[in-house]
Amino acid sequence: MESVSKSRALTRILDAGIAFAVWLLLCVVLRGFVPMDGGPMVKSVVAAYTAFPIACVFWMATQMFRVTIEDQMQPRRVRVDQS
Repeated sequence: MESVSKSRALTRILDAGIAFAVWLLLCVVLRGFVPMDGGPMVKSVVAAYTAFPIACVFWMATQMFRVTIEDQMQPRRVRVDQS
């Protein structure tokens, strides 16, 4: 039971790290699309503000993907245990 808890904690940390990396990448990419002339700091803040919801949707999609995969693998584990 403890190994499952550690595994879930590690996957949550991994998912958060990947989402953070996506956020950083989006900050860099979206900086060129900011239509304001307020200097580089303003462009960076607006790009970060814009990238945050997109990164959150990416994180939520990875969580839904993990739930779906776990649900699909569950019947296979049950069949193997019953044999």
